[in-house]
Amino acid sequence: MYEMVMQPAIQERLRNDIREGLKETKGEVTYDLVMNEMPYLNNIVNEILRMYPVLALFDRKCEMTDGSDGYSLEPYGDFKIPNGMPVMFPAYAMSYDEKLFPNPKHFDPERFSPENKENIISGSYFPFGLGPHVCIGERFAMMQVKVRENSK
Repeated sequence: MYEMVMQPAIQERLRNDIREGLKETKGEVTYDLVMNEMPYLNNIVNEILRMYPVLALFDRKCEMTDGSDGYSLEPYGDFKIPNGMPVMFPAYAMSYDEKLFPNPKHFDPERFSPENKENIISGSYFPFGLGPHVCIGERFAMMQVKVRENSK
C-alpha cells in the first residue's frame, strides 16, 4: 500500500484496470479475471514481491545425483561446490542489485510487463523459489494477495 500511496498515477491506473475488468465480468470476481485478465495487477504484485521479498534468502543443499564430488562454477569462477554443501541465495540482495534490476529502489511495475519481462535475467527473481522446490502454494498466495474479502 505504501508504494501505491507514493505513486498516485500507478494507483489510479490500477484502479481503472480493476474497474474495466469488473465491467467485463458484470461485477463478478472470477479466478480468471484476477489471475489472468488484469496484467497490471500482476505487475504490481510482482514488483512488490521483488522489492519486499517474503524470505530474505533461500537455502538449498548441493546434492549431486550423478556420483560426482561437486558442482563446478566454471566458466564463472574456479570453484566447485562440494557435494553436501549448503548453498544460500540472497533474494533480498539480488532484488536490489543494479546489474539484475536497473534502478532497483524505484517502484516500477512496468519491469514485469510482457514486453519488459524478457529483460529479467533467468533465476534473478524467485519470490516462491525455483525449480522442483517451488512453493506449491504460489497460486493460492497470489490469489490471497490480489483479493481481499470485506467482512464486518
